Amino acid sequence: MLIREKNAQNAPKKHLKTLAELKPDSDDSAEKMKQQLFAVLEEAGIKSPGCLTRRELKQSLQEIHITDENRTELLAMLDSLDRIMYTPAGEKQVPIPEGLITKMSALLRELKKAGRSH
Repeated sequence: MLIREKNAQNAPKKHLKTLAELKPDSDDSAEKMKQQLFAVLEEAGIKSPGCLTRRELKQSLQEIHITDENRTELLAMLDSLDRIMYTPAGEKQVPIPEGLITKMSALLRELKKAGRSH
């Protein structure tokens, strides 16, 4: 057993991929968009939005006075981002639709307003 440990220590180390190498470079990756959305939700007063069920998140959004339309948009956006993130695309990167990026920007502005007024 001691010999194995020595051999393992002398073996060339495999290059471990960094997080940046595993994830797409784009600032508009679905995971980054989702993280940004959760960060703004936290700033608006929702604690740990990533741990909430959709029902709990909807209730929390009502409590910070997000309109029905924006609540619906936000929940639909999270569903879209999840579909993009968890689609078995193999080696291909799934592109983010331009319309989703536009909606995301509008929702982030609304959530930031809610965070400032809360």
